[in-house]
Amino acid sequence: MRDCVVCGPRRPRRQGEIVGAALGEEVRVVERTRAETQAEFDRLGWGGPRLEALLEPKRQSAAWDWKISDSVEKLTGSAPLTLRDWVDENLRIFG
Repeated sequence: MRDCVVCGPRRPRRQGEIVGAALGEEVRVVERTRAETQAEFDRLGWGGPRLEALLEPKRQSAAWDWKISDSVEKLTGSAPLTLRDWVDENLRIFG
């Protein structure tokens, strides 16, 4: 089993369903609690003020970070891939 982080406009469980469908197997989505995240960053030497510095911009963006941007299409002239299309093109990452 491998751990992978998937980002994008879909909720984590839906992302897991999409990746699982592409792989033909169930994908287990694990959402860490704040305490679990804190402990992992502490273990890596990134706890305390360093972790807070990483998390604060995320907290501040909570009101708008769910919005889907048209930046990819504006910059590339092409619509972005759906998560399923991207997973299909990058199955090797998950194998």
